[in-house]
Formats: sequence, structure tokens, C-alpha cells
Amino acid sequence: MIAITGAAAVSSAGQAATLVSLSGRLEPPPVTASPRNPRQPVASPRSTKQPVATPRSAGIPCVKYLAKNHTYRSIWAYTTDDLGRPHQAQAGNLTSQTQRRSKCEQEVGQWGGPNHQGGHMIAATLKGTSQRANLVPVTTQVNLTLMKAFENQAKRCLSTPNRQVLNYTTTAFYKRNDSGVVPDHLTMSMVIQRDRDQNKRGLVTMAFRNIAYGKGPMKTMVNRMKDAAREAGCAAS
Repeated sequence: MIAITGAAAVSSAGQAATLVSLSGRLEPPPVTASPRNPRQPVASPRSTKQPVATPRSAGIPCVKYLAKNHTYRSIWAYTTDDLGRPHQAQAGNLTSQTQRRSKCEQEVGQWGGPNHQGGHMIAATLKGTSQRANLVPVTTQVNLTLMKAFENQAKRCLSTPNRQVLNYTTTAFYKRNDSGVVPDHLTMSMVIQRDRDQNKRGLVTMAFRNIAYGKGPMKTMVNRMKDAAREAGCAAS
């Protein structure tokens, strides 16, 4: 778990994630909660063009490559990279409600091979669409443990009195010079605001490789994320 500064996460299986900054320096992986004006994750360096926004999408095709540098809207905003792969999903003022599921989840999971699932960048229980723009192939461990823990923490924060969850964002990063559709690593972040006061904000982030983690490293990352949520003024799940 790491404050995101546009860096790329690296680690080996069974080890906690570490970031390598664009300058090549290794950065430690603590989760941080900033008291005010938290900075949001920087977009992938691959995305050099500005995405084009489209009207609310009734149906997004379940294909490996969508429109390039495009923003689809289905309650929340879903942006693709310069190859048409899902790059970022963002909810400005998060609310919870389960959306209809789709067969596209299984198809996207199959693109990753064994031990992969079609993971929601924004959970279906947080009004995330089950269409391709919000689905990426992730390992079962990443989907059911790391992403699930972050989503559950967001819902816990929403149920905390006088708390808002803003700028809930998941970003998928792919290997450089590789046209594959399986992300190499992902980052998740959310801003916790207290009493509707912009001066009472805390940033909670988590970054991880898209690999088959062991239980130990996953538990460490989840606990650090929960600690950051507490520091931001939100009860931990």
C-alpha cells in the first residue's frame, strides 16, 4: 500500500508491494493518509492523449479493446488508454447500490487464463457497471482479497456518520511495449471527508501487483490500508 505518485509497482510473488519511481528510485510501500488537499494518482505515462467523453453508455461491448483514449459513462466515468484497454475508473462522490451483473465478467476473467477473474475496478455493490470498461483480468487473490477489502472499507466509511467518500479511483497499469489486456499492477485510492469540510480530508491508497499473493503479504497490505482509513477518520472494517 502506497501513496501514489505516478510510480509503477514492482514485487515478487509472496512479498509486499514496492514502488519504483519514474526516476528509478525504490520507494517504500506504506499507506498514507494526508490531512488535507490530498493529491490524486497520476495517470499512466502511456496515456498522452486527452480522453474524449461520451454520453452515458447503455451498452459497452465486451471486447478486449474498446475505443482508444475514451471516457465511457455509466453512473461513474471509465477511461481507456491509447490501445483501448480499461485504464481508470472514477467515482466523484461515492454511493453504494448493487448493479446488474453480466456474463462479461467471466469472459474477461478467461482472458487472463487460470486463476483469473473479471475484476470490477469499481465494485458492482458501489454502482460499478459490469461492462468491459470497468472489468479487467486479475488474479483470484487480488480480486477476492485485496480489491474486496478496499471496497468493503469504502462501504464501511459510507456508513460512518458525517463521512463522505470522494474521488474513489482504480487505475490499471500495463507492461510497457506490451499490447496485452492483463494489467501488470493496479492502484486504488479514495478521499475520506469529514463533516463536509474540505479541510478535513484524508487520502487512503493501496497499490499491488496483479499476481498470486500469499496470505501473509495480503494481510499486511490490508491492515495498512485499514490503519490509513482510521487515520483519515473512518472506522475500519
